[in-house]
Amino acid sequence: MSLSKIDKAEKQHVVHYLIRDHFSGVFYAEIHSGIALIPLEEFLLRAWSQKEDYAFCGAPEFISVPKTVSERFPTFDRLVQKCGLQILEVTSGFQSGTIQDVKTWESLVRGFSGVGGRAEILQEWTPEVCARQSAYLNDGRSNRDSKIEKWRHGANTLRVP
Repeated sequence: MSLSKIDKAEKQHVVHYLIRDHFSGVFYAEIHSGIALIPLEEFLLRAWSQKEDYAFCGAPEFISVPKTVSERFPTFDRLVQKCGLQILEVTSGFQSGTIQDVKTWESLVRGFSGVGGRAEILQEWTPEVCARQSAYLNDGRSNRDSKIEKWRHGANTLRVP
């Protein structure tokens, strides 16, 4: 189902909101119902805010936004530019680097759903899932930092909303 047609769908769909740090691979994600999409601003506010159990926070200098997202949320580009972020145009999920993160995220959500998880419970659980996923080693070797440690080393000045 296309994001542009989701509100016309006969079935209820789940929409995955995901933002990823390109350098470290650390990400933050949420799920929402396709019939009750939240504005991207709300998602980004939570993603970029400080969290109790997850270090990932702060607005980036650059953000890449897929065309389907820009088309579905037409005021988003202006808002991001007002915040002083530069938008990098991407032509595909592969180019944005999020393909593997989306697959990982979907498998975690699928696993949760298989045990009777409700969307509201999963939404409360998402910061913990993101934190655990980011704690994994980048390449599986013990002499490497976890993704979140790599992010911490690369995060110079944090612009927290």
